[in-house]
Amino acid sequence: MKFDILLPLYRPRDGWEEPVCHAVSRIAAALSGKGDVHLYITNDGAPPEYYPQTALDRVNAAVGGNLHFLPYEKNRGKGYSLRHLVQHADGDHIVYTDGDFPFGSEAVIRAFELLAGGADVVMGRRSAEYAEALCASRKMLSGGAKLLNRLLLGLPPELQDTQAGLKGFNRKGRDAFLKTTVDTFIFDTEFILLAKQSRLRIVPFDITIREGLHFSAMGAKVMFRELLHFCRILWQIRICRKYRTKKVPQLLLSFDIEEFDLPQEYGAAIDESDKYAIAAEGTREILKVLERTKIRATFFTTGNFAEKHPDIISKMAADGHEIASHGMDHSAFEVSHLARSREVLAEISGQKITGFRMARLAPVDKAEIQSAGYAYESSLNPVWLPGRYCNLLKPLRPFREKCGILQLPVSAVPCCRFPLFWLSFKNLPLPLYKFATATAVKLTGYYNMYSHPWEYSARAAEKQWQIPAYVVKHAGKAQSERLENLINFLKKHGEFVTFQEYISRNCD
Repeated sequence: MKFDILLPLYRPRDGWEEPVCHAVSRIAAALSGKGDVHLYITNDGAPPEYYPQTALDRVNAAVGGNLHFLPYEKNRGKGYSLRHLVQHADGDHIVYTDGDFPFGSEAVIRAFELLAGGADVVMGRRSAEYAEALCASRKMLSGGAKLLNRLLLGLPPELQDTQAGLKGFNRKGRDAFLKTTVDTFIFDTEFILLAKQSRLRIVPFDITIREGLHFSAMGAKVMFRELLHFCRILWQIRICRKYRTKKVPQLLLSFDIEEFDLPQEYGAAIDESDKYAIAAEGTREILKVLERTKIRATFFTTGNFAEKHPDIISKMAADGHEIASHGMDHSAFEVSHLARSREVLAEISGQKITGFRMARLAPVDKAEIQSAGYAYESSLNPVWLPGRYCNLLKPLRPFREKCGILQLPVSAVPCCRFPLFWLSFKNLPLPLYKFATATAVKLTGYYNMYSHPWEYSARAAEKQWQIPAYVVKHAGKAQSERLENLINFLKKHGEFVTFQEYISRNCD
């Protein structure tokens, strides 16, 4: 049996070897006959004058010749220094603490006993006396860390005090520790969270500070740095791992092919001929972009548009795109339109129509949609859009409604629920939108975004329609170029499929 003690010693005080020799001698005596005790020390980049050979020789003698001094040149932080030591330590049980043994040798002995008793990980839990010895800034950091650990990381009460500087682990715990990435103080929190997610047996035990010891104050800059590291832990471990998928991400691009009735929302008149001409112009431009980028998409089309432009619907089908229903009339809805639009689109396209999206994502009885013969719907944006809808509690990935119909939500960035629909694509700087989209794709393995044909016609931005600039921004060629740019970018992050292809691969 091999017991390893790890000490990160950065710029220790003169005479540092005295408490170390005293502590390791007591630990070695307590474990005598159970195995060998080895001591691993690193300088964390401090100059060599802090570690005179005479001091190292004394410590080596106290630990029976089993000292391993592992220096390196650049100061990297406590988390890095301990990973450096753990990489070299190969004991059956490993315990780390601070170089002055602030919790005494008894706490280290107790940690080894718990590990020998079957614990995978042991962690010191600070007593009330310990807390009183902390300075104000450390008390604030400690209390704040416990609160965040509970609210955001979901750690149970007995594991929330992650910042006490004494922990130990067996070989399974060692593997979890080496997965940590934070170099500074809050690496302890990352380790406990990783150990918990790995379903290791974590045993906390109470520790108290040695009499007469006090901790130094922690500056605002350091506290802010640790908060940033906490956010990183939250993102990478708590959020990313929750949503991460091993499948190739599926990218669903769709277009709501409808008559251009938007001017009427803003009090402007528009001829029927203009409604369909602008929509047709934009749709043809979309088809050109899809042909250049060689991807398939889904077109949620109104029955009225299909009857006016059957040639465009035939072109969509011939190019391998999916046709789905967007109702009969974009400006008016009746329940009977569900079945009627499905029939019209099937007759013109030659495809079986299985999907439905309601105009403006307005609510429709799901059972009625299912009764009309549809297998899926995509009329849910899982965000809050003031004046329209609040769907913050809805799932981000496809799910089945109570009636059994499949719902494929429009995409949003997990956690913050930032919307990725057409208005975001249009108004955000393209690099920012691509970053947000890539994040959502990475976390959910799914991307569903829609836009409208009139966005790809310059005529939509004419002042006579009285449409706000943010709604028709980039209308025409600029929007086509943005779409092509986005498609080429997303090809590196997943595979474009139609809605029906997605369902056949993932939901049948």
